[in-house]
Amino acid sequence: KSDEEGFALNRVVVRARIDTVRRRVDLEQGDFSRIDTRPSHNVAVAVTGSLDYSGAEPHLAFGVAATRMPMAVLKRIWPVFTAVHLREWVESHISGGIVERVVVAGNAPLVNFKANGPPMLDEWLSVDIETSGTTLRPLDTLPAIRDADLTAHITGSFANVSLGRGTVEVTPGRKLNIANGVFEIPNTHLSPSPARTRFRIDGAVPAAAALLASDGLRDNVGTVLDPASSRGTVAAQVTVNLLVGRDVPKNSAIYSVTADLTNFAADKLLMGQKVEASALRVTASPDGYQITGDVKINGTPATIDLNKKKGAADAELHFQAMIDEVARRRLGLDLGGTVTGAIPVKVVTRTGGDSEDPPMIVDADLTPVKIDNLLPGWVKAAGKPAHATYTLVKTRQSLRFDDLTITGSGTNVKGSVELDAASDIVSANFSVFSMSDGDKVSLKADRASDGVLRVALRGDVFDGTKFVKSSLAGVAPDKSKEKQTDLDLDVKIGAVVGHNGETLRGLDLKVMRRGGRIRSFAMNAKIGSDTPLNGDLRVRARDNHQVVYFETDDAGALFRFTDMYPRMFGGQMWVAMDLPTPEHPPQEGTLYIRNLVVRGEPGLDRVVAGAPGQVSGGVQFSEMHCEFTRVPGRMAVRDGVVRGPVVGATIEGQIDYVKDEVRLRGTFVPFYGLNNMFGQIPIVGLFLGAGSNEGLLGITYEAVGPPSSPRITVNPVTAIAPGLLRKFIPSPD
Repeated sequence: KSDEEGFALNRVVVRARIDTVRRRVDLEQGDFSRIDTRPSHNVAVAVTGSLDYSGAEPHLAFGVAATRMPMAVLKRIWPVFTAVHLREWVESHISGGIVERVVVAGNAPLVNFKANGPPMLDEWLSVDIETSGTTLRPLDTLPAIRDADLTAHITGSFANVSLGRGTVEVTPGRKLNIANGVFEIPNTHLSPSPARTRFRIDGAVPAAAALLASDGLRDNVGTVLDPASSRGTVAAQVTVNLLVGRDVPKNSAIYSVTADLTNFAADKLLMGQKVEASALRVTASPDGYQITGDVKINGTPATIDLNKKKGAADAELHFQAMIDEVARRRLGLDLGGTVTGAIPVKVVTRTGGDSEDPPMIVDADLTPVKIDNLLPGWVKAAGKPAHATYTLVKTRQSLRFDDLTITGSGTNVKGSVELDAASDIVSANFSVFSMSDGDKVSLKADRASDGVLRVALRGDVFDGTKFVKSSLAGVAPDKSKEKQTDLDLDVKIGAVVGHNGETLRGLDLKVMRRGGRIRSFAMNAKIGSDTPLNGDLRVRARDNHQVVYFETDDAGALFRFTDMYPRMFGGQMWVAMDLPTPEHPPQEGTLYIRNLVVRGEPGLDRVVAGAPGQVSGGVQFSEMHCEFTRVPGRMAVRDGVVRGPVVGATIEGQIDYVKDEVRLRGTFVPFYGLNNMFGQIPIVGLFLGAGSNEGLLGITYEAVGPPSSPRITVNPVTAIAPGLLRKFIPSPD
């Protein structure tokens, strides 16, 4: 039956003594009961007491004890003068169940028992009540606590209700357990009376998610879990401060929640991604809520701090993570081989609002990763300091990096980049594009409607040393990741700084690539003492292959610029090499130089020392040519010949740009013109000269070390050996 059901007593026994002389009434027996065919409605209440009205203020003393009774009966027989505000709160918030025990004792002036009487001392009243199976609704906006075991203790000014256990059925089949609850009113005389309650909640995350999605909490929480796609367990401690009595202001309750979630998982919780955590801490109050802990966001480990303030439309999310290659692909950012390693990032974004992908403010520490032309000419070893900040804006069609700033180790980049869903560049605009200290360059790129990416690089000064090194030492690409974007490149730079103090001036470079193949190439610049350096595409006569062709009248300046060999000076040079293709076959090439001088090479100086006709200022050579084969990072030299009036040489070997190491060997041929005559005579040359480019007398050598400064060592023993036998004499160490 409901609590509103009427209740009547059908047995009353009262024995009292009234003494008008002493002005006193004694209730010796007061038995009030109901005998009912329904066992739960059998009620018995025993009352004893006295009223002494001999003094100025009547004094009341009484005791009450009752058997088990329904909660509805207790609410009917609760004296209206006892704990008035608590009685009113119980009337509206507690229902159902059985009262197991009731003991009441009072001893105070009668006026203190009146509803509007003066405050009562604690020792003047004592009420003890125990219930089972009770329904309790602490807040009107939250589901009721059912099957609750309550213990109440009330004194003259204090009320305490303890909850042993109970359950909250949020939705059918989803329940939370409530335990260790305490409801206290420190001063029942105040109107309304401040009260506080605390209890513990345990249960499954889906049930808690359904509670958060309820009408009473959804607007305050903002971030709502889907009960169907969440899992885990929750243990929470809840504290509520509220007002009890009439005319209580709406939303006056102040709550505090501290919850621990274990083995938690929820789909599309943050940034549309699945979140998993072995442990999470949640705190909440009317001012907002906060979620902290170590999680996995779509499989990527991260530390999160989610905070929502009162009145804010969205929650603010701070998280830190290590974004490795797998995580970058999950975020739709496939950088291929341009970035190697995991990037520590700090991200600030918003969640819970209408935007599916809110902007993310990213702070990335690029120090631990290796970078290879992520931006043109940007090469960085792992461990070298670098730092990036940007605002990441993700849409269904693109990924934008706004307000991008990259600094560290001489790099200074400011601008924006937009990528499409395939991580291809849609547009880029860098007002500052400095790969090294002193660079003054800007870069713009836009993909046209025909899919061609048009890139324009403009500036006064650009340090090309890193770009040269990375171009020579480029590693073999992963064909499964490589993208062959159609490209139109237009570069105009006043000065490109190279190695050894050399500079390209007035660089004008235009390249067109389609389907991964270079269709046009044109380069014009000045090098050395204002010497032209030109490049274009030509057809090689011997095999009708198209090649990229460079020529200049200052080969030494170009070799110094590229740091290939700084001791060469002068020389009219041309070089032709196969064009790169998507299949990345070895590139065959030919190098030819006339009228060059080598200066400051100790090993060579020793070979020509004392030779007649030798002039000061270096060793002169009339020509040099060789064939070479280039693969990413390495170049094999073969059939190399250097001719000069004093000395000649043969060259073969390897240049490893990845290891920055040269290993070349060959034979120095002193007095080349006379000595080499024997090598030109058939049969005789085979035994005495060992080849058409060697001589009767020759000295084997080996050049080992960095390309910029190899160490040349010679083996003088070979000088007295006929040509054929030199092949069997070991090279010098």
